[in-house]
Amino acid sequence: MTETNKVVPRPPISRLLAAGAAVAVLDGAFAVAIYVHVLHACSTAQLMQSIASAVLGRAAFRGGGATVALGLALHCAVAYGWTLVYAALWAASGRLRELTATTRGALAAGAVFGVFIWLAMDLLVVPLTRASMTPIGSPLFAVMLIWHATGVGIPIALIVRSPARCVQAGSSPSRWRRAPRASPIH
Repeated sequence: MTETNKVVPRPPISRLLAAGAAVAVLDGAFAVAIYVHVLHACSTAQLMQSIASAVLGRAAFRGGGATVALGLALHCAVAYGWTLVYAALWAASGRLRELTATTRGALAAGAVFGVFIWLAMDLLVVPLTRASMTPIGSPLFAVMLIWHATGVGIPIALIVRSPARCVQAGSSPSRWRRAPRASPIH
């Protein structure tokens, strides 16, 4: 078999949907916890409007429920977008698939990817919008960096990767089988 004829594994759509949803919920809950309950910076509605302000500017804070919904939709779109980026990297890289075959490897890859997400969002994407960046020297920047490593990147890596405890029975991922469970010691 030549290199060009190799089957490139793709994560099932169900894993992509699950990873995107998990990240949207986890990251949204974390944002509410930090900005609403810890920092008392805004209400939950204002938090979603601040996300909408990336495209609408200050007018987002005068848009009521419509801009809250837009902010929530944008938040979910970003979560699914990063999930798709990771899935594309996973599908294209045999080394990444090999690394994430173990939980330890998936944790490491996910943490690195989460750091990348935060840096890309805060330093590259946000400046292109009407939203404001988190200053690099602020404690919040470090908190968000750590959060994105643990609460965003790691869930994506763990969910997108191939099912745990699989053993390759042949050369094609479609022929993988579950490894037998070890019998418990009594």
